[in-house]
Amino acid sequence: QLGQDEVILQLMREAGHAVEALCVEVIIHTGLRSGELRMRKPEDIRIEQVRDEDGTLVPLGVISLPQGQTKNNECRDVGFDADLARNIKAVIAAGKMPTKDRLLDSFKLAVKRAGYTGNIVIHSLRNTRVKRLRKAGIKEDIRMKLVGHSGKEVHRGYDEVDLEDQLQVVKKVQEYAGKMGPPSAVVEFCKTKSVA
Repeated sequence: QLGQDEVILQLMREAGHAVEALCVEVIIHTGLRSGELRMRKPEDIRIEQVRDEDGTLVPLGVISLPQGQTKNNECRDVGFDADLARNIKAVIAAGKMPTKDRLLDSFKLAVKRAGYTGNIVIHSLRNTRVKRLRKAGIKEDIRMKLVGHSGKEVHRGYDEVDLEDQLQVVKKVQEYAGKMGPPSAVVEFCKTKSVA
């Protein structure tokens, strides 16, 4: 079963909006704001060879966002899939980046064709990125740096508890209750004395 983002990408491609779908896919994988992506030049995107935990060199796409070109005016590098980096760099180099309106319109059309309701906008993809980073076990300070959040309160607003999170809670509580052995008594509720 495809996730919402995969359905939207598929519908965008089927509608002939392959470049716009590529932009949306990059936003999903990086958490960039739409404007941050659309402002990129080819030289802002590179492929680095990075050693993983076993010493193997792995290609990593990197988008550099210079100081003054982000919402909080702080520079940052964001790593993502090397093939996606090559593809978006080629689109930018060819001068084929869609306008803000074209990107938004093609996204909205795919959301509508998918039958999704609610306020699903391109900026929602940043929420998706933050949530996926958390679920992957990435520390909050690193998540904040990757998506360009300077305040924890703003960042936490992007990370909503979903049904998958709730299922994990149910499973963990059931597992914990099963390890406790025979059922224990219900915890007695302590009544406080009323102050007269």
